[in-house]
Amino acid sequence: MADWSSLPVDLVNRIADRILSTDDIDYYMVLRVVCSGWRSSTADLKSSPLDPRFRPRQWAMLDEVYQSDTRLFVNVSTGRFVRKDLSLLCMCDVVTGAGGGLVVLAGRTAPYAARVLNPFTGAMISFDAPVPCCLYEPAAHVIGSLPTLVLTSNAFGVVYWADPDSKSFMQNNDGHFSHPLVRLPFDSRVYAGAREGVPLESFSCS
Repeated sequence: MADWSSLPVDLVNRIADRILSTDDIDYYMVLRVVCSGWRSSTADLKSSPLDPRFRPRQWAMLDEVYQSDTRLFVNVSTGRFVRKDLSLLCMCDVVTGAGGGLVVLAGRTAPYAARVLNPFTGAMISFDAPVPCCLYEPAAHVIGSLPTLVLTSNAFGVVYWADPDSKSFMQNNDGHFSHPLVRLPFDSRVYAGAREGVPLESFSCS
């Protein structure tokens, strides 16, 4: 019988990279617990919460079961479903799902600071800023390597953004933006689509 634990380190890492390339982060975690050799040969997800390799990109949170700490996710590329038991939800309230599969949370006690949870690794990025109180039908985007958390209130077209060490969310409240599209790292600007055929506009995140 083959001794899988004796696979060369470079081969184990090639397998791991292939798994991550399809955004199957949960499979990567299973690979790491096969044996101590595989675990020591691969990167630890929880010790690298900002590593972009471990940030989900193709997942979406489907249901909102408020009486339960479980959430259902789907890989929009492969169609694979995964239900995750998120024990951290007993300490935080769910604000919304973010693009890619991250989950935006708010602390249950003042100052109700924002958190971004990776549901596949358990890693959480803490923000100093409290979640804005006037969010209605919110959408969220986590962009950049820092990262920046961008929240939109769909009903009012208001865009909020904060970095982890921001003391409060900055906002653009012109009332005509819909979803932010992208932040360009060289000029720290968010480009947002506007309603009623208004051309693409941008504003600073700094």
